[in-house]
Amino acid sequence: MNILVAVYAPGAAEAIVEVVGLSAASDSVTVITLGALPDDRALGGASAIFARCGVPHTDLRQLNYLGPANAVPQVLAEDLLAQTRPDAVLVGCSRDPSGSWTTLEDALVASAHTRDIVSVQLLDGWDVWFPRNTRVTAGRLAAPDEAARRIVQQRGGVPAEQIVATGQPAVDAIDPSSVQLRREERRASLGVAADERVVLYCGQVSSDNPLTLMWTIDALGPRDRLIFQRHPRDARSYDSVLAAAAGRVLASAPRGDDVFAVADVCVTHSSTVGLRAAAHGLPVVNVLLDGELDDVRRLCGGYPLAALGVSREVHDARALAGALAGNVPRPNAALLRERLHLDGRAAERVHALLQPFPPRVRI
Repeated sequence: MNILVAVYAPGAAEAIVEVVGLSAASDSVTVITLGALPDDRALGGASAIFARCGVPHTDLRQLNYLGPANAVPQVLAEDLLAQTRPDAVLVGCSRDPSGSWTTLEDALVASAHTRDIVSVQLLDGWDVWFPRNTRVTAGRLAAPDEAARRIVQQRGGVPAEQIVATGQPAVDAIDPSSVQLRREERRASLGVAADERVVLYCGQVSSDNPLTLMWTIDALGPRDRLIFQRHPRDARSYDSVLAAAAGRVLASAPRGDDVFAVADVCVTHSSTVGLRAAAHGLPVVNVLLDGELDDVRRLCGGYPLAALGVSREVHDARALAGALAGNVPRPNAALLRERLHLDGRAAERVHALLQPFPPRVRI
């Protein structure tokens, strides 16, 4: 089978790269990504993920397209389909509540629709998919869990049979025991004492991110250290904020899953890193401010991880300080496996959706 893949955002790339790795064993796969150049920062970051994983890919800019990354002309998608002649198209999801963007992901879905080519859109989180103004959707939507299925259905009126809860491929290969084996070595290399707690703060591109980072710093205890993990698309300077934690920030902390061998607790808004941290067995605190993910929280009875009892949801500085001062419970591994399909087969289920099926019509 010949598969054409397009993905822009780093979170989506971390999920799709697992499907690409599985597909490459039996299929011909062409991957188009987007970097994180200043003009692309609002959308890009996927290229770095594929480069880190050693997966061959072509950046959108290498196709000699220099226009806006969120207003890609349909002719570019048509040309790619004509050149690669795919049997199926697999795309990520760039978060766009306006529904007005046309990324290459959107353009390929639309072109695949008119050509009756199988199309699958992989959703890497609960709040990434919004209906397009064109009212065209991929033939199948691969959602991380049942909560994500409900959110998509509520937002777009998409038929239930079009949305499949596959699990999140980015967590397929997670093995908490292997990370814990490296824990003592990693922490010692960074000068972390046995009685020190390491708080991992995973940033967002939200305008509230500097504020909640400061809340986290203010909540640090006397034996706490901090890892600040900047979101790949966040170009802001945090020097003045981090100055308040001078001497306590682990500047050379590892990235990727190795960071979970060092950290003791994870704080984030809604980053998928929170899910990865939970899958590694780390306690997670989700900071959701007023107005943030309102429909998601309404439909799920709170932030999905918190509603499942996997994380602690807080809404202000006082609640965050209280959570970090107390005992944030570790996630229930059995519950995670059951509710979020953490059985190591999510990529396999997404790949199965790429097999031929009747094309969708406009809704």
